[in-house]
Amino acid sequence: MKLKTEQSVPTRFSCDNQPPRKIVVVQRRLTHYRVPFFECLRTQLLHRGVQLELAYGEPTQSEKTKGDEGVLPWAKRLPTQYWLNGKLCWLDHRTIESPHDLVVLTSENKLLSNLPQQYGAWDKRVALWGHGANLQSQPTSLRERFKRVVARQADWWFAYTDMSVPLIERTGFPRDRITVLNNSVNTSEMA
Repeated sequence: MKLKTEQSVPTRFSCDNQPPRKIVVVQRRLTHYRVPFFECLRTQLLHRGVQLELAYGEPTQSEKTKGDEGVLPWAKRLPTQYWLNGKLCWLDHRTIESPHDLVVLTSENKLLSNLPQQYGAWDKRVALWGHGANLQSQPTSLRERFKRVVARQADWWFAYTDMSVPLIERTGFPRDRITVLNNSVNTSEMA
């Protein structure tokens, strides 16, 4: 895993220039190809004195047929509800018990449970991660316009790749608060 950023430590997350002590990443679902990434991220953060927790929801019925679910014994599965044939989702964040210095949410319009985290949790720092846009959608669609407004409510953005940075910047989010994750660990097996 390789992180690129203009700053070595995002000072917006820190107190007295110390990194956060606890981070929780919330995913709508956990896929097997993300497991090595989270294992590597957890190890790297631990070496920096940061505890990573992962919370994830259930896949939709159609996603269950793919057989691509991942398992991490240290991750927490969240109660999940889907509506409108999987177009809307609610992950019950209340079951994430301990306080965190940073909550990292995936940027998906269908995740209604992100909205209270972003708009109502003034005592928490919230980061988004993703492409910054739905690459299969028209940029002028109502959903994408909504995503651009919501994207600006984060304290930080973790972009999937360098390609994601301009998409996030187009929302009006400042470049100096975007870190590129390159969120894969090892692509040699695929090659």
